[in-house]
Amino acid sequence: MEEETKELVDIQKPKKKNVLWIVLSVLFGVLTFAVLAFFIADVVLNINYFVVEVSGISMERTLQNEDYLYAKKRFTVERGDIVIIDVENHREGTFFGEDTEFIIKRVIGMEGDTVRISEEGAVYLKYADAADFVLLEESYVSAPTVTYGTDEWTVGEGQIFFMGDNRTDSYDSRRVGCFETADVVGVVPQWSVDMKRLTTGWERFRSALRGQDAPSKGQ
Repeated sequence: MEEETKELVDIQKPKKKNVLWIVLSVLFGVLTFAVLAFFIADVVLNINYFVVEVSGISMERTLQNEDYLYAKKRFTVERGDIVIIDVENHREGTFFGEDTEFIIKRVIGMEGDTVRISEEGAVYLKYADAADFVLLEESYVSAPTVTYGTDEWTVGEGQIFFMGDNRTDSYDSRRVGCFETADVVGVVPQWSVDMKRLTTGWERFRSALRGQDAPSKGQ
């Protein structure tokens, strides 16, 4: 009886080793896949996007301070886009300081459009070549749009009119006028806005892991 038991134990030992080997092989495979996926995603992101950290409250409630977003390097600017604007050539005569490199705003009007803000704070847009103004449905705005002495702007050739979603606390076209479309250096895709919590956590982890410098900041 003892010999049979011993023989049974000897037969079962290799099976346990085989199971352990399979588990370790699967874990190694998963880890290898995760590392490869990380580097592939990193390469794809660096080729097509750049990372921007939101600085300030001018885009609330859509975006919050210290949110991380991806901005497309190759893009076509359209009305309603959230864009990254280079203000290097617009510091003179404005309140953009030397520490402000980029701003993040929403495009409201484009070349040939006329933007009008009513006394009630509603935004109207007359598209280029259109005869009448239309009311913009701005679900992303939580307060009426205020003005600062001017309530109507016509967008010049090759320009954009932009505002922050936080209309009571945003330094934008209402004060500095229209900027050149060429000043736009990136467009934030909607999926990046929708996934901002995930991308913020991921980019903080990625920066810590790689010891990256802080990303560009958009005010």
